[in-house]
Amino acid sequence: MTDTPFHNTLKKYWNYPDFRQGQLEVIMSIYNGHDTLAVLPTGAGKSICYQVPGVMMDGIAIVISPLIALMKDQIQGLKNRGIRAAGVMTGQTLKQQDIILDNAAYGQLKFLFISPERLQSRLFRHRLLKYNISMLVVDEAHCISEWGHDFRPEYRLIHEVMSTVAKVPYLALTATATTKVQEDIRVSLHMDRPETFLHSPIRPNLSYQVVYSENKPLLLRHMIKQNKDGCIIIYVNSRKLTTQLQRYLSKHDIVASAFHGGMPMKQRNKIIEGWESGAVRIMISTKAFGMGIDKSDVRKVIHYNVPESLEAYVQEAGRAGRDGAHAEAILILNNSDIEKISKRMDDVFPDVNFIKKIYTYLGVYYKVAAGATNNEDIYYNHQDFCDKYNIPKFKAINALKLLHGSELIELSESLKNPSTLYLDEFNIKQLIRDKATSDTMKNFIRVILRTYEGVMFASTTIEEDLIAKRTNLSIEKVTKGLYWLLNNDYGKYVPSREGSIIRFKNYRYKEHEIKINESIYRGMKQRYVTSISSIVKYVRTHDCRQKVIAEYFDAVHQDDCGLCDNCTSGGDYNTNEIKDKIANYISININDVDELVSCFDRQAKNEVLNVIQVMESEGAYYIRANKIYPKS
Repeated sequence: MTDTPFHNTLKKYWNYPDFRQGQLEVIMSIYNGHDTLAVLPTGAGKSICYQVPGVMMDGIAIVISPLIALMKDQIQGLKNRGIRAAGVMTGQTLKQQDIILDNAAYGQLKFLFISPERLQSRLFRHRLLKYNISMLVVDEAHCISEWGHDFRPEYRLIHEVMSTVAKVPYLALTATATTKVQEDIRVSLHMDRPETFLHSPIRPNLSYQVVYSENKPLLLRHMIKQNKDGCIIIYVNSRKLTTQLQRYLSKHDIVASAFHGGMPMKQRNKIIEGWESGAVRIMISTKAFGMGIDKSDVRKVIHYNVPESLEAYVQEAGRAGRDGAHAEAILILNNSDIEKISKRMDDVFPDVNFIKKIYTYLGVYYKVAAGATNNEDIYYNHQDFCDKYNIPKFKAINALKLLHGSELIELSESLKNPSTLYLDEFNIKQLIRDKATSDTMKNFIRVILRTYEGVMFASTTIEEDLIAKRTNLSIEKVTKGLYWLLNNDYGKYVPSREGSIIRFKNYRYKEHEIKINESIYRGMKQRYVTSISSIVKYVRTHDCRQKVIAEYFDAVHQDDCGLCDNCTSGGDYNTNEIKDKIANYISININDVDELVSCFDRQAKNEVLNVIQVMESEGAYYIRANKIYPKS
């Protein structure tokens, strides 16, 4: 059946002959007005599931999306097809947001993308009452669940905001969701008898592998050199490690880009553009390089460190092989990693006294006195805070989540907060009229007033580089000028910051007054245990790895995949294959015996040493100072 109205829309706008498996049933469900939950694997084409019915239905589809990169990608894709779409996001001025929200009210858009943070703004809530809404789409819906691997507290407020307007069908989309996460999504969104479509997380073209090595950098080099075509993503667990590995690979003539959330937005955008254009082939990144990164020719996703959960791992590994061709998902381990996994529970999950200390530290660090508060936003930088008190970052994050769950603070995570500026109208006009004010300062202020019309009425998002361009000043001088205005009471300037927003809820307690919700505490601890246990089981299994993944997500997967390392090794080692691999390593100057052994599975160590001795005895190679060389 390929002549339905849905197929006609697909052909008209996307020029695709047919839907991928699972798409049409989701489309028909939401089009017919049913609340719908769809769990589709990475690369299954989730965006089509809301874009096709959104084009066909009367009114505007509101799409809640967690990342700006993800929104921009979807908006541009729709515009390229002649479909009217826009988004309200960080980095826009209030006037820009106002125009977009007005266009949506006047029926000039079919899709309005918005972050969960912006969803709660008074500006949006006021316009929401005027919209003819066709459906609400919650993309990356696992973020709504405390059981999910990427929980975002602000997702919990989606239903509260949408409850102010007439009920419309909800479509929740995600690539990974356990049974508990699915139920949490349904309950949190107040879905009405939702139709649920679950597809196996198994990717038949993806070879999952766990490789042991006591020399990870060397093994990484070899893996990269094996891969002549396609792209590679290397995930690491710290910003520092992205640059360290980049420098290491560069010394060995391997060009790679480092990417992490602490980079300036312009630099990140430039790297992403290089990735999308093909100029960047190897990406070393923290998990910041994630949702919305859609590239079909990724042949390897390598995890240099153990991820925090099996859910997170499957989502990140699933960015390989989206074109359907063979790809590899490789997790590199050494003996210390195994020990760290086992100890992680005790090391990072906070006890109640630690949580109370974090709460007290927050009050002291941000100068919030004990007693009633005015709910002011605190622009929180996790790195700076943890450095100040010498506390573990991951443990502190869990403490903040528990404080949020106990309703002692409000926490909005992972925000890129742009610079804002408010100028006092009376004082600014006086400054311009003052003959002592330099022409440079007068011009500086006039440019700001022309560029940002509402800056004397409310705090307005600004871009220092745009002001610099229009004033012919350096960004450093622009920033200095803005701080001068701030320090001399001409307005309020808050520079761009990477981090989160924290609010003390109504009252800031003293340490002995703090009460942690025990139910929330036990639940979070259990979730953490489940999370750690899932990745430990995956790492240690001798069974088919795809089966372990399927079992975790309650999916049916009876047969071995035939692709993963456990399915293909069988514990037997082919001597000729090992010889060929050793010869290949030696040809690229990997000839230290210990390094050669580290390039193989740990279980093959004795066999590899035997083969090296055989190669020497056959006369083609000789060993000197624990290094093997070919005889010339």
